Order: sequence, then structure tokens, then C-alpha cells
Amino acid sequence: MFFGESMFTTLPDGSKIALAALVKLLAQEGFTMIDCQQQTEHLALMGARPIPRHLYLRQIRELCQRRPPDWSACELIWP
Repeated sequence: MFFGESMFTTLPDGSKIALAALVKLLAQEGFTMIDCQQQTEHLALMGARPIPRHLYLRQIRELCQRRPPDWSACELIWP
């Protein structure tokens, strides 16, 4: 599980590009869920959807027990 925070950029569609890159990286690392923390029209347009609290809590218990990824590979993208 990845717990996200707001992204801000002054570039047009910069946050969409950043989110797409994040989703790709997380998918490669086996992540299955991003906690967007807010339900917005912007995120819904990109596929985000709310889930019931009991399912969210179950996902946290299960996903947070997994071994964290080796983020050293990110150095290839962001030296």
C-alpha cells in the first residue's frame, strides 16, 4: 500500500504525469493500492474510487505486512 499526498505543479497536467509515473513504478513493485486520502473528481477521472471502511482497514492490515520494496532502483530514475 502506498499512502499518497497531494502533488502540486505549475506545469499543465504535471500532476497527472507524476501520478501516472508513480502508478507505473508502484505496479512494478507489486503495489495494489494507493491511498489517495481524498475523494475528488480529478482522481475519479484517473480511476480512483472509494471503498468501504471495513475493506480499507482489512487492506491496510494485509498490505502493510508485506516486505517493503528495494527503493534503490529509483536511483536509476532520480539520481
